[in-house]
Amino acid sequence: MKGNSSIDEDSLWTPQLEKLFIDIMLKEINKGNMADGQFSSDTWKKMLATLNELGKRSFTMAQFKGKFNRMRLLHPEFSTLINQTGFGWDAETKTVHALEESWQNYCRAHPKAKMFRTKGLSNYNFLGLIFNKSTAIGVLHCASTQDPPNSDEENALEEPLIHGGVHVNLESSTQDPVMEILEFDITI
Repeated sequence: MKGNSSIDEDSLWTPQLEKLFIDIMLKEINKGNMADGQFSSDTWKKMLATLNELGKRSFTMAQFKGKFNRMRLLHPEFSTLINQTGFGWDAETKTVHALEESWQNYCRAHPKAKMFRTKGLSNYNFLGLIFNKSTAIGVLHCASTQDPPNSDEENALEEPLIHGGVHVNLESSTQDPVMEILEFDITI
């Protein structure tokens, strides 16, 4: 008979091993070894060997990828929870705060969320670096494979935004008496 999967998970993956696994993945991501949200089979093998060596364990590839997939599924579920109105995430204590009624209503619609009530999601911010989609576009974007801009580079990138001649047209058809006084174009 199979045991409780949560207990099995906790005994197999200690918080220290989970954090080590995440650190190993982040190192590979920073090297550019995660294309389109996937690691290559060579990268998987290298990460498994590193975890087994540093963690003094002998995980199988199935256990390794299984842990990755469980974290990948939990992260968006937890993100959805803490972005709900009335819910808050305390990163320091790693707990979710909400009124009892909010918890009951949310857990009725999302039964898996009950697990987050007492222990949150360990390493939530680090998991975001792995699983969140990148949305930075335009002049201020920075690829995950390149170093972030330094102060001089940031200033050069921000210059066109700050002094780019943004045009604001304040039309006189407004009902705001203050705005009616300002019936002219402003260029910053």
